[in-house]
Amino acid sequence: MSTRVRNIVLWLLLVLVLCCLCFFLGRQSTIYTSAQLEAQESTLPTSISPPTSSTLPGEQTLALTPPQPTAATVPPTLPATPPEERRLTLTVTQDDQAPSVQKKLQGWDFTYWQVTDLAIRLGEETLPLETALEQGRITLEELDAFAKIDAAQGRCQMRHDTHLGLTQFLYRYPEYDLRITQDVYETPDGKQHLMRIFGVYAPGMDISTTYQDDETGLPLDLEDWGLDFAVSDPTATGLTLTVQQSGGQQLGNLVVESYMLFDTNYKPVAILDDSCYLLDPPLPIQSQSQSTLTLDWSGLHGPVAPGAYRLKVRIQDQYDPASVPPLTRNYHDSQSYWLDVTIPQ
Repeated sequence: MSTRVRNIVLWLLLVLVLCCLCFFLGRQSTIYTSAQLEAQESTLPTSISPPTSSTLPGEQTLALTPPQPTAATVPPTLPATPPEERRLTLTVTQDDQAPSVQKKLQGWDFTYWQVTDLAIRLGEETLPLETALEQGRITLEELDAFAKIDAAQGRCQMRHDTHLGLTQFLYRYPEYDLRITQDVYETPDGKQHLMRIFGVYAPGMDISTTYQDDETGLPLDLEDWGLDFAVSDPTATGLTLTVQQSGGQQLGNLVVESYMLFDTNYKPVAILDDSCYLLDPPLPIQSQSQSTLTLDWSGLHGPVAPGAYRLKVRIQDQYDPASVPPLTRNYHDSQSYWLDVTIPQ
């Protein structure tokens, strides 16, 4: 046998021996590990099974008892509102001479007109509505919800309408009307204004709602007539009104058709027929210019006492209906502006 063949045979024998050795050692390790596991399992406690209707001999059972709540862990239970209290318990007194009152309450524009003595019953207690709202005893959101419940249960009549894209709900009770608006008004400049208005009025009143900017106090739904106002020389019998007109989108000629003087609670200084306040002829406002107008109310209701007032100026756009663009809708040809006036001593 040549040396080369002998070497090949020796290598093959060596490989065979190594394979046998590896197989033997691996088998021993597997046997040892299994035996070790069996020894470990023999030391484990007997398995515990949950209780069943029948238990085999030799088995242990463990009854799982949930922890008992303590006084500290039991949440308080709020008393349910009795059904008879889930309603609007508001009372008012009708008064045709009562002025309009407007104020901010709980982030809402709260107003009432031709009603007085607004009160609400909370449990066994009756207190003024404004006091209850100012003290947080009840919220205007709750009053809104109670009005909806009353409408669903037939205690009042409900209807709604839309003005300038805002929905206003009217709840008609025998003693008063509720008008509630909670909606978002988007103006042409892209700004969004949250309108929250809660009004209480004498039954059947025809209310025209004006939406105002909280920052400027100016109405949001006015036509753009490019008007700026200034008051000067106020006296007990009149004042001078300066009107600056520039630009704007009026269709014709602007005129001052009427004006009225109110106190700071929007109560007219004199209760007169609306026709009494109409100017004949109306005072013209010069286009693209400044107009100076003299207002004299001495012949209308006489002089007024010194103090703070609000002047309501009604402006009208006098135009030819044939000149209205075909796509124009809901155009206001008459609108009011409010000015602060102080009559000196």
